[in-house]
Amino acid sequence: MEQEKLVALDMDGVLTKHPSSWSYVHRHFGVDNSLNYAAYRSGKLSYPAFITEDVKLWLTKKNPIKGVEIMELMRQIPLMDNLYPGLNELRKRGYHVAIVSGGISWLADRISEKFTFDKVYSNSIDMDPEGNIISSGTVGVIPQKKNIAIRELQETLNITLENTSAVGDSDFDSSMYETAGFRIAFNPSSQRLISAADLTIYSQDFLDLVKRIMKTH
Repeated sequence: MEQEKLVALDMDGVLTKHPSSWSYVHRHFGVDNSLNYAAYRSGKLSYPAFITEDVKLWLTKKNPIKGVEIMELMRQIPLMDNLYPGLNELRKRGYHVAIVSGGISWLADRISEKFTFDKVYSNSIDMDPEGNIISSGTVGVIPQKKNIAIRELQETLNITLENTSAVGDSDFDSSMYETAGFRIAFNPSSQRLISAADLTIYSQDFLDLVKRIMKTH
């Protein structure tokens, strides 16, 4: 009997050509979150607090901000070429497919409109009853702890580490590799990730990634 297989995909920079849904919004509002980011990486800010401080930056530029405005920004982010043909090919070959991302849930919702993932882990921005964003969020996955989400999914689907492929592009995605038998760096921005990967691919065509997964794993 053929064993079940899982492909765990980071979203920002793997399914999209832009490396970060959060930075896409920062750029839109003309804010710089480098101090927040440094505080988070040094441990001075928890991840929920990091989300809070980033959203506060947006609100210094415009207040209120409707959630639908951020949703519309997510629709402007370019997707990888042949994203849906690639996802559908994985599904046709019997792979389970999941998003494990620290990115904004509204981008994951957009991508999920045309493909039903087995599971989506992402982070959402909270809104008030009038549909305005507020400076808090609901954390679905902490970027440095994506391995926890993947382990949970492996247990739910009864899939082994050896039958799991993990695809990331940034330093945060190295935790995914702890739970995967096949580790892929896709258009990586991190030398650490490249060093930890079994395979590195540079392409704007998602099918190039899918073909390598199906050929190797």
